[in-house]
Amino acid sequence: MTLLPRGMAFIDFPNITSGGGAYGNIRLNFAGLAKVLTDGTRPVGVMAYIVDIGSRQGLFRQMSRSGLKPEPVSPGKSVDGRLIFDLIVGAQRDMYDICILASGDRDYVPVVQEAKRLMKQVWVASFSSSIAPSLKACADKFIDLDQHIKEILLTRKLFPANCADCGAPFQLPFQPVTGKPVYCPACLPKHRKSQRP
Repeated sequence: MTLLPRGMAFIDFPNITSGGGAYGNIRLNFAGLAKVLTDGTRPVGVMAYIVDIGSRQGLFRQMSRSGLKPEPVSPGKSVDGRLIFDLIVGAQRDMYDICILASGDRDYVPVVQEAKRLMKQVWVASFSSSIAPSLKACADKFIDLDQHIKEILLTRKLFPANCADCGAPFQLPFQPVTGKPVYCPACLPKHRKSQRP
């Protein structure tokens, strides 16, 4: 029997939750997210890096029950820095064969390159609207979280819609208002930027 490679997931929680903003105010199904990220591996850890603002103990318990290990980061400290440290130390100590980085932040490109230099595969998971092209390009595999939306969001009714820009069909977690344009995850970012002063 062939063992699957050991997979360790590192979730940049602020990045993933903001990246999913095209779907509204999202609520993650933590168990579903862990399963999507580690599919095809033998999971040896799923860490979620999140700022600890003191009132998140319930959230941390929910994460733990769902198979994630919350990694609280003190306010004012860098979620990215803590995640980077753990990812590189894990690679150096041979704690995993495949690193699954859940983030779309281009700041992780040098870290991905270093993990690969240490002979680790690196998969990157992100929503298509928030993935930096340079991060996607350096990954061994890209997991498009938009393709797993039903698995990673808490169950709620989704409504069919067509993008006002490109016409692509997609789903929304709310009933679209007649006459008000809605945008798919790929088109939404350009409209958000145009609304900023």
